[in-house]
Amino acid sequence: MVGVWTRFRGCCALQGRLIGIPDLFDPVAGLAAEYDGADHRERQRHARDVDRESGFRDAACEFTRVVGPNVAQPGRVAERLLAARSRARFAAADERRWRLGDPGPSLDERIAEREARQAVHEHWASTPLPDVSGW
Repeated sequence: MVGVWTRFRGCCALQGRLIGIPDLFDPVAGLAAEYDGADHRERQRHARDVDRESGFRDAACEFTRVVGPNVAQPGRVAERLLAARSRARFAAADERRWRLGDPGPSLDERIAEREARQAVHEHWASTPLPDVSGW
């Protein structure tokens, strides 16, 4: 399973509707994995999580969750991921009911863009405004 997890902007239905952006996605198997911390127990958040899981399953993606206490048991997490991967379809690209979204910029690219915007902001924030009183 090493090397199959991918960074991307989301998993979409073939028509282009975003299904969701899972924490981990194995595009070879069609497996979405989510980490649910304590904040996922809140009623509205849990309802959104259930809807998103349903969307992945409707698109024939296998889905699994890891919850907070599991993190202390890496063997259990690995077993859960491997079991979910064994249930996955491994559908050929032309048989999938989903597609990957745009991978978007890398973390380095996003940081560089943020730093460039910050530099422009600092430049203009330190530039005195012209005196327009005589205009």
